[in-house]
Amino acid sequence: MDRYDGVNKRSQRFLIFALPVLCTTTILHASQCEVPINQISFGSVTLMQNLRSFRLVHPHLYEENGRLFVNGDIDYAYAVAGVTSAGGAEYDSQRDRIIGFSLNYTDGKYASLTTPINIFKNRIVNNNNLPKNGWLLSVDKQTYRYKCSDYKIEIKQDYGMGKGTSGARVSVFSRYSDLFADNY
Repeated sequence: MDRYDGVNKRSQRFLIFALPVLCTTTILHASQCEVPINQISFGSVTLMQNLRSFRLVHPHLYEENGRLFVNGDIDYAYAVAGVTSAGGAEYDSQRDRIIGFSLNYTDGKYASLTTPINIFKNRIVNNNNLPKNGWLLSVDKQTYRYKCSDYKIEIKQDYGMGKGTSGARVSVFSRYSDLFADNY
C-alpha cells in the first residue's frame, strides 16, 4: 500500500460531501442581487419608480398597452443621461411602478455603432447605479447579462449589423415583468 492511498481516499470522501455544499452556495449567491431592486437606476429611470415621480422627470408621456412613451421619443432628461432613443417603459398600474424599460445609447455619450461591448458595458455600469459584478458575456459576444432574484439587465451592442438591430442598448426587467421569465 502506497503512503498516499489514504490521503487520496480521504480527499475523495471530502469532495463527495463538500461538492454539493459548494455548488448550493454558488447557486444561492447567484440569485442574490448586488443592488436592491428599487435602486437600479440609469438613463433617468429607476426600476420600481412610481408613475408620479416618473412624470416629474418625464412630463410628456402617453400610455399605450401598459407601456409609457415619451412624446418625441426622448426628452431633456433622457438626453442629459446620454439616451438617444427610448422604448416604452413597462408600467404595472396595480403596483403603480415602472417594472421594465429599454434605452438606446447609440451615437450618444456612451457608445457609437463601433464601440466594443466591454467598453460600453463598463461606461454604463460605472456611471449608473448598476451591479458591478456577476455579468456574463453571451456566446456571440454582443450581450452582457446580469440576473438575480429580483431583476435582470441586458447590455447589448449589436453594432447595427443584421436585421432588427439597434446598436448599443440597455434593457432591465423586474421580477414583476412578463419579460423577466425569459431564459438565459
